[in-house]
Amino acid sequence: MKLSEILKEINVLSAAASGDTEITGVCYDSRRVKSGDLFVAVRGYESDGHKYIPMAVEKGCAAVLCEEAPAGNVPYVQTDDSRLGLALAARNFYGDPSREMKVIGITGTNGKTTTTILIKQILEKTLGAKVGLIGSISNMIGDEEFHAEHTTPESCDLQALFRQMADAGCTHCVMEVSSHSLVLRRVAGVHFAVGLFTNLTQDHLDFHNTMEEYAKAKAMLFPMCEKTAANADDPWTETVVKDAPQPVYTFSAKSDSASLTARDIRLAPSGVRFCALEEGELVRVKTNLPGQFSVYNALAAISCARLLGVSLADAAAALDRREHVIPRTEQEQALHAVAVVARNFAHAHLIECRRDGADAVLRQNEPQQPRKLLSADLLSAENLHELVEHVAEDLPQLCTLLRELHLAARHLLRGLLLQRLRRAGALRKCVKGFRLPPRGSAGFQPVAQLSERPADLFADAIDLIEPRLP
Repeated sequence: MKLSEILKEINVLSAAASGDTEITGVCYDSRRVKSGDLFVAVRGYESDGHKYIPMAVEKGCAAVLCEEAPAGNVPYVQTDDSRLGLALAARNFYGDPSREMKVIGITGTNGKTTTTILIKQILEKTLGAKVGLIGSISNMIGDEEFHAEHTTPESCDLQALFRQMADAGCTHCVMEVSSHSLVLRRVAGVHFAVGLFTNLTQDHLDFHNTMEEYAKAKAMLFPMCEKTAANADDPWTETVVKDAPQPVYTFSAKSDSASLTARDIRLAPSGVRFCALEEGELVRVKTNLPGQFSVYNALAAISCARLLGVSLADAAAALDRREHVIPRTEQEQALHAVAVVARNFAHAHLIECRRDGADAVLRQNEPQQPRKLLSADLLSAENLHELVEHVAEDLPQLCTLLRELHLAARHLLRGLLLQRLRRAGALRKCVKGFRLPPRGSAGFQPVAQLSERPADLFADAIDLIEPRLP
């Protein structure tokens, strides 16, 4: 592809490179530059890509897109925003693949991961569609699953993934859109068929500084969307979707004035049941995900499906997955086990779980818990491995449930293990009744070295549980 084609819609301030230059790739990491690439020098928070222009040139890049003109005889194109330039250059190089699919972008503090999976499930069951998924747990092309490095990939990687999905026959892609990705222009140039707002609670203020700035970042998604669905019960909704295409389709578990309303809500350890009301049409909704937050996740998924032309009845029916319902006792044990592991994580300062996600799980499931697992005086267990070793004896199916990526386990892991909880004491309700064997006993197997990353920690936990499976 010629450089002039890649530079479409990019604001060019000056150039010392020919528009006829052939470009064979777009790259922002100087370590991965190949001959013929366009190297985009991006200013990061820890390093400045402009420093690595000489390395990229030495590796054979055909041209450089940058904000500062480099010294020497370097074929460059200068722009005012290299992050935006990277996103648009990647979009152009890969042929604008988001326009070949219906892309659904989901943003909000809580519920993004579970809702993406629910939407994928609905679209596959009702439309027979091949659906791509981009999220914090994994990326998927149909049933094929890939490792996810970030909630929302860097723009160049995102466009490459879109192209892979479109070429594989995906007609839809549902993705989590983080506030970081919006501010850092990772989704610039993406065409969204539907944008969905779940909720906004205190988080990421180390990056955004104030809730107002956090809301402003989330709001950046919606001018890029053809249609929008939003949680009418969240106090930040009006602010976040004020620039969205009108009318906004709203959902609520409290008010009949929303486009879609949940009535007669019934919570149980086996899941939630409610009636969904839309313009006089009433359908029953059942899902095997427990907790009030699961009502909102289901409403969000149905709202998105409605904007994509799926009938209310079909969307509700697609959420009822009887074949994957966990027996009640196993599901209760899974809730306990995940909460216990999360509490130990928080106590040991290995990670910080997010306050709101953890509190939501506790508020909705604590009244249904028939027993407890961990004693408060044992919260100083030396490491995760020791704790999981003994929890595994009580829950041999935990690894199997995780391997199957059950939706409830995904939500709990996202909310409890992989994000920050500033109020670790909120999990103290999960106490009482469980004792670790004394040090030195046959059942005590300390592991000296812990992994650094939360994802690796949980992988270690699975490795401990797996040998115990029948």
